Amino acid sequence: MKVNYLEYKSPVCCVICSVRKNQLSDTFIEGPLPQPGDLIEFNHGFYDHWGVCVEDGKVVHLTDPKGLGSFSTSLGAVAVVKEESLADSPHDYKVNNKYDKKADPYPPGKIVKAARMEVGKIRKFDLLKANCEHFVTALRYGIAFCEQVIYQQFTSV
Repeated sequence: MKVNYLEYKSPVCCVICSVRKNQLSDTFIEGPLPQPGDLIEFNHGFYDHWGVCVEDGKVVHLTDPKGLGSFSTSLGAVAVVKEESLADSPHDYKVNNKYDKKADPYPPGKIVKAARMEVGKIRKFDLLKANCEHFVTALRYGIAFCEQVIYQQFTSV
């Protein structure tokens, strides 16, 4: 399914911004359209959830087995890998390949193949060592890391 986007004109500026409204879900997409292999950052308010784009409008991510949301996964210590439509996300999201400055990404085809091989698997979840951001960075770069956790550890002291 091809996801259709509309340009969104910000009420606070007079130019077309790099924000598009997803016509299928009322969410906003900031920046470039997701391409296979891109990391997708979902804004959940006080934390970010991460997935990897596997095709036009589809994302693979590590989430709660019961579909209650990724934060609830931390209570259960297990998570499941799912492939879902970006159109079904109630959260704003953007492409965020910010780690490309620190590590060389694998080719998109390799990322997509590795991500799809994980779909349906139950994985151990650890908020500090094995969360959704660790999962997608391992797929894209071959190294699992998460600055979000490091940042939270230093700012909450």
